[in-house]
Amino acid sequence: TKFLSLNEEYRTKFGFPFILAVRNASKHTVLAAIEGRINNSAEVEFAAALVQVHKIAWMRLLTAIDTPDPSGFLTCHVLDTANGCPAADMRVELHRLSPPESAG
Repeated sequence: TKFLSLNEEYRTKFGFPFILAVRNASKHTVLAAIEGRINNSAEVEFAAALVQVHKIAWMRLLTAIDTPDPSGFLTCHVLDTANGCPAADMRVELHRLSPPESAG
């Protein structure tokens, strides 16, 4: 399919899987996103992928704290959309942007 070939082309070109915060996104939205980003330079695409990782983490964090009894821990998963499984060998680092005492 077109999606599988674009995803393979993307991984070959950039060396990592296509990353997109897909909550409530349609298949057409995902396809349009990969088509729009496949021609980026490696530097631009790496920055775009990091933005998406940030969005995924932010959405998960908001979901985790929007409960009457917040508990647990934050996880971040990157999906290899071509194979429908977690992406392999992907390192994600989280950094605190505010002082620890403001964490609540």
